[in-house]
Amino acid sequence: MTKPNTLISSPWQTRIQQANKYYKAWEERFRCETLESYYEGFQWYLANGIPLDAMNVRRPYTLNLIYTTMKRKVANITYTYPEFILTPRPGQMDWNQDMAVQSAQIKQDTLNTVASDPRLELVEDIRLAAIDSFFRFGVVEVGYSTGWENPNKPKMELASHEDPQRYLNKDRVISDNPASGTASAYTKWISARRFRVSMADDVKLRNCDWCGYYSFMPIAVLKKTKGIDFPSQFDQNYYSVDIADASAYFEEKGYSSDAAADMVTRGQIAKVWHIWDNITKERLLLLDGNCENMYGEDFERLPFSTHRSDLSLKGWYPIPPVWQWLSPQNEVNEAREQMRRYRRRATRKFEFTKGKVSIDELDKMKTEVDGETIEVKENGGMPVIRAIANPEIDSNIQNGLILAKEDFDTVASIPVSAGRPSDRQTATATNKIAADQGIVESLEQVDFSRFVAGIGREILLQLGEKMSEGMWVKYTTDPGDEESIMAEIAQNAPIFKYITSQNLQDGYDFDVVCNVVNATPNQMQSELSNYVQFLSLMTQFPAIAMSSTLVRETAYRCNYKNERVIKEYQKMAMLAMQEKANMAGQSLLTQGLLPQQVNASNVNRTAQGMSEQQTPNTIAEIQSQLHSQVH
Repeated sequence: MTKPNTLISSPWQTRIQQANKYYKAWEERFRCETLESYYEGFQWYLANGIPLDAMNVRRPYTLNLIYTTMKRKVANITYTYPEFILTPRPGQMDWNQDMAVQSAQIKQDTLNTVASDPRLELVEDIRLAAIDSFFRFGVVEVGYSTGWENPNKPKMELASHEDPQRYLNKDRVISDNPASGTASAYTKWISARRFRVSMADDVKLRNCDWCGYYSFMPIAVLKKTKGIDFPSQFDQNYYSVDIADASAYFEEKGYSSDAAADMVTRGQIAKVWHIWDNITKERLLLLDGNCENMYGEDFERLPFSTHRSDLSLKGWYPIPPVWQWLSPQNEVNEAREQMRRYRRRATRKFEFTKGKVSIDELDKMKTEVDGETIEVKENGGMPVIRAIANPEIDSNIQNGLILAKEDFDTVASIPVSAGRPSDRQTATATNKIAADQGIVESLEQVDFSRFVAGIGREILLQLGEKMSEGMWVKYTTDPGDEESIMAEIAQNAPIFKYITSQNLQDGYDFDVVCNVVNATPNQMQSELSNYVQFLSLMTQFPAIAMSSTLVRETAYRCNYKNERVIKEYQKMAMLAMQEKANMAGQSLLTQGLLPQQVNASNVNRTAQGMSEQQTPNTIAEIQSQLHSQVH
């Protein structure tokens, strides 16, 4: 489509075109489309790159290890019900620890209330980003808005919805309701195939000149939305020059080209770019093609939380993990296909000497009667009917299949205990490999937990900056706060508090981590093992409970890092040891009060002992008793 030379193009037109070329070069280098096709089960291709499944031929054997491995890995890193734990971060000289702890508790309750809202669909966005990160990378946008930016906002009802002929300037808005309440905060999964970074990129997203993504929006909505400056002299020939790309996208993903793509062609849908300029710190909304700006808003930081499994030293775009799995996956498929060919050839066939067997007798070979006899004529001692031997399956093919599976497990970092047990190595070597691969899986969990925690932190920051009205949040009682616990028991219902933006912008910073108690069953089982190990060590060595440093060190050695539980156990252990010491003192006192030994001095000592019994033991006395018990 040719454009008139009278239209002055925006500098963003060149920037986006260069960014598209940069992305396409990276995508073709790592064959991202092929990686996604392998996950879907299309793993056989012709020399020209056409999937063999698209041809009218028999489909080769496919043992999709990529699909099963990803199912396990995604289940291992995602969260069933995300729950966040906030801890205060020390500040300047005027930092108040008690106020910081209270502030972190309020912010934690606010964040968990918002994250648990089903309208947010946080779990689904996290899962989509996790799957996308195996082929490219994962991106989730976080924001707070009641307008068009919010994907949870009710759709604008236009007159053209009932009358498609009114999609031009004659269209009008019938109803438009803003997002309200908790739904004003939103998370939005951004498909990696639509996300771009500038040519002047960096390993860190905040150091790139700009970043953004494209989407498709109805032109009628762009015209009627307040705050969007839609060009008054809009001409479809000037904008949305990427119509062919849009049509290809719809057709590629299986959508009807007569519906969605046709709407692009007829001017009902426009391709727009959402750009965050790190140079000017401004968010832009550009029409594709001439890239005329329709919207501008300042921002302080990027609203994206990104997850890249394997970083690259050549730029922001990462190395997709599935890229490393292609070769062993192809080896497995080829070995299984070759074994199937041998199996299909292994059908019994016979040859006979012509003229020595009648036709009726030969027909008996086609029946399924066991012990059928066939009459033949004399053939000079040579068998008239002879079986044709089939070739045996070469052992190299079977060994190749085993090696291919082991190679896949090694590249994909699948622990031997969770995958296929190896019979080609000793138990010591197998345990060593399983331990190394378990470390890799733990790192994957930690990296993805940081990604989810980044989403939670951005949600809380957006609430504090943009929430105009307050909200009710479910208050979580502190296990050590007896008054709060008793109040909740008496009320027989959860306690709620009304929170405003001032409660979230109080000057106290915080750190966010994810609570694995509400993670996937695999993570919960792992956390349970760590918790049991922690309790076992605390029981075996009671002297640990006397020092907060030793308690925390023991917990960290067991990879158990729930600080609230650690402190509560320390408090319970101190009380238990104090009660044990009091009981020991009472036992000694009782033994010294026999009737024949009672006198004035004994009475005085008894009174003194009863007074001491009512006084709690000091830390030094408890430590001395524990020292004597240990030694």
